[in-house]
Amino acid sequence: MGSFYTYKCDSCDYTVESSGKLDRGFVSVVKPYICTDCNEVCDVLVGDMGDVIPEDLLNDIPLVNPKEDFYSCPECNGKNLTVWNPHHRKCPKCNGRMKLDKSAGIMMWD
Repeated sequence: MGSFYTYKCDSCDYTVESSGKLDRGFVSVVKPYICTDCNEVCDVLVGDMGDVIPEDLLNDIPLVNPKEDFYSCPECNGKNLTVWNPHHRKCPKCNGRMKLDKSAGIMMWD
């Protein structure tokens, strides 16, 4: 089962719920990216049934999730993605540093 945490930027108050790292649910595997199309942090579908599926192999493997959902922003369907570095966690709005909001708790998914 995967987990979402709340991250908050100390500079501009932007907040986001994200796994914060590569994370696995029962079916889906997600990884946080910054979508440069909508300028948001989002957990992007990168795997299926516990395995990360490289983007160039999506057409060669039978999948539970729809192929068009992989490696695209769940907010705007954009494909211009940059890995959200789990150590620096730069804010996509102001380039400040986002920190885990421990008071927000944990949300389990999938």
